[in-house]
Amino acid sequence: MLQEGELVLEAPFTRRIFTNRDLAFDQISVIGFDMDYTLALYRQEELEALSIRCTLDKLIARGYPEALRDMQADPAFAIRGLVVDKTYGNIIKMDRHGYVGRAYHGKNLLPKPTRKALYRAQRLGTERERFAPVDTLFALPEVTMYAEVVDRIDQRPDLWPSGPPTYAQAWNDVRECIDQAHQDGSLKDLIQADLPRYFQLDLELGPTLHKFRSAGKRLFLLTNSLLPYTESVLGYVLGGQMSAYATWRDYFDWVIVGARKPEFFTGNQPFQELDATANPLGRPTGEPRRGRIYNGGNQLGLQASLGVHPDEVLYVGDHIYGDIVRSKKSSGWRTALVVEDLEHELGIRRDRQIALKEVEQLVPADLAGRRALGPALPVAPARPHDSGRSGPPGRRPRGRREPAGRHPHPGPPPLRPPAQVRRGDGNDPGTPDRRRRRGLQPLLGLRLRRPPRFEPLRRPGRELRLHLHQPRHQLPLRLAHPLLPLPARLDAPLALLGQVSDARAHEVVPRRAGFQTDTRRAYLNITAQVEAAVRKSGVREGLCLVNAMHITASVYINDDEPGLLQDYDDFLERLAPHAPTSHYRHNRTGEDNGDAHIKRQLMGREVVVAITDGKLDFGPWEQIFYAEFDGRRRKRALIKIIGE
Repeated sequence: MLQEGELVLEAPFTRRIFTNRDLAFDQISVIGFDMDYTLALYRQEELEALSIRCTLDKLIARGYPEALRDMQADPAFAIRGLVVDKTYGNIIKMDRHGYVGRAYHGKNLLPKPTRKALYRAQRLGTERERFAPVDTLFALPEVTMYAEVVDRIDQRPDLWPSGPPTYAQAWNDVRECIDQAHQDGSLKDLIQADLPRYFQLDLELGPTLHKFRSAGKRLFLLTNSLLPYTESVLGYVLGGQMSAYATWRDYFDWVIVGARKPEFFTGNQPFQELDATANPLGRPTGEPRRGRIYNGGNQLGLQASLGVHPDEVLYVGDHIYGDIVRSKKSSGWRTALVVEDLEHELGIRRDRQIALKEVEQLVPADLAGRRALGPALPVAPARPHDSGRSGPPGRRPRGRREPAGRHPHPGPPPLRPPAQVRRGDGNDPGTPDRRRRRGLQPLLGLRLRRPPRFEPLRRPGRELRLHLHQPRHQLPLRLAHPLLPLPARLDAPLALLGQVSDARAHEVVPRRAGFQTDTRRAYLNITAQVEAAVRKSGVREGLCLVNAMHITASVYINDDEPGLLQDYDDFLERLAPHAPTSHYRHNRTGEDNGDAHIKRQLMGREVVVAITDGKLDFGPWEQIFYAEFDGRRRKRALIKIIGE
């Protein structure tokens, strides 16, 4: 009936929000926005053409040939996610595992044998001097120009009287020239002179910001652009949209320009107040005041001025590293990423949906059986010595062989009482060992067709290790010790899964389904989470054990000082560098984390801290850290508290 009435049941792709984690929006008090490609959307083809024109002028002034002006730049050639190999003049596209699926030399597609000969035996991106990532829309003109320059170096080296530059020098020249075009105003002056040509107007932007404010949210602007450019751009995209706001500044409670992200999230630069014409007012300060305009600054000062907990702040930006990753790791803010490219990708999926459905119907029956268990069920094979690690596709654990005639279980494995579930029972298809042989992990919560019932998974007095994922149902469990997953935010309290001193069952309500760092190595201060666990335990005098549950991670105690953390990382990389991965015999098994095992051995597995009067008994400046050496996957830690 609704369809017959032409009621739209689903939002169009361009109006959807995609999430990999739940966000309770009623708990968000403050929302921050970047400007470029977030509030202000550029017309990408026009901007790229202008960027190339401005950069060409500076390249030719450096001695590059005038013939470059004849280049026919294709705005659809470059996309985000590419990597430039400066040594060979190649532009490559690789997957999340580092496999290069396509490579261009200049604008010429490399044949498969050549591509494999160059990139088959290495994991790319670890050599920073050789590889340059392309992760912003501002960087796309650089790739387009570089491809054109490489073609001319190969085809017309005579255009350079003293000899053509190397591929690496050509990339550095292009980068420096386009940076100069942004910094000296030659690019932005032309944009400001013709704003309608370079910006798209969104007539719902002003009303949307107004709705946020009406719902009690406070807003701030945090942009790297300086005030004159910000004034012009936001004056155009927001000016006159709502009569209740005299200027664009009235939409925001705090305005921070020239923020120099990502340094804003890690440095301690002071805030300099500005007037409406960008002239400084007074002396620099450590905290910005509401209703003022500031240049520079740092995250800690802004956080203090906001007056809320970090997890009550949502920051919206377009730069995966400068806006999202760095703010997430350094501040604990919730984040939202604007991915303009996704609109094109979703359009392709929509146009090819029939073909995609046909491909899905070709999926082997065993994968279809696994998919029936639900999205919370991992399908990658698990290593026998580290259940949290997924090996390469198709790789089976050594020493294990799939029995002939066995088919994947068509549904969730049945829950059984402890007397019937024995670890290592080879004849029981529902035991953890049997499920692990098929690459499956035991579920905490299952998709049940009847109301959940109490099933004791272990006898009271024995600890239970839970794999971290979002359960479909919450089951009452008997637990003897608390097991805590590490959070994705440094400031978020860990979810205490349960602790009993008698035979009563407690309801399990995990609020964190696990976490994974965005980088291979990371050092997370988990002191606040451990202190929260101690308070919840009620122990006044005793001991607190904290240990990593993975053989590529450590827990240690030291000072929370950024320079010291970087010294640790540099020291460990000198002792056990990640690359080249071929130096480690362990990596001959198909892994690439031999260095991570050695770093964990150096930093240790666990710490024990005394509990005195209900508090962790630290020495001066001591903090508890979780050190990650093989990240970008789910991890967990155990906290065990003993005392009275």
